[in-house]
Amino acid sequence: MKNSIFYLIAAVFGLFSCSATHEISFNKDWSGSISTVVDYTQMTAMMGENSTSMSEDSSNVAKMEKLSKLKGLSNFKTDKTDNNFVKVSYDFKDIESLNLSSNIMFNDVEFIKDEYFKLKSPKELEIIFPNQSMEEAGDDMSMFEQFGLTLIINMKRKIKNVTSNCNSAKTEGNKVTITTSLMELMDANKCHSTIIKVK
Repeated sequence: MKNSIFYLIAAVFGLFSCSATHEISFNKDWSGSISTVVDYTQMTAMMGENSTSMSEDSSNVAKMEKLSKLKGLSNFKTDKTDNNFVKVSYDFKDIESLNLSSNIMFNDVEFIKDEYFKLKSPKELEIIFPNQSMEEAGDDMSMFEQFGLTLIINMKRKIKNVTSNCNSAKTEGNKVTITTSLMELMDANKCHSTIIKVK
């Protein structure tokens, strides 16, 4: 497929679905846990009755296998209530482990090619969304407007301030919530970077 990399990122990140929620909880030492719940109902509907469920797609199954064996991750769990809903959760020991798992998902490599989570200082975390250009997405953009994701970041340490070019970024106590869309992720000026400073 001409745009296979783009569609792989979108599918794994839960963007080809009615809803996708990624919740990451960071401890004081930047270890933590991540839980992802993806609803593939709309993707299945678009692909037709005879399509293979995204949760059973061989590439995604292979990624789950790699994640379950990745050093630095523990308590790896998957839960598939049916062919359209998938939950994946695991603990990570540090930011490096979180980035390694993200690179398996996004880049299908077992090394840190891209830093999706970067410690700018011991008390400052930057979260970087994988932007894609309009050209990579193909001609039909209208169907992407309805697909989006919610990213929830929980901090054990008190949050000092949050800087983000995501208009939807909201802070409540020690929690930051970002709700974005596939369209926004194609525009680095709309939703690309969020920096969280803790005390």
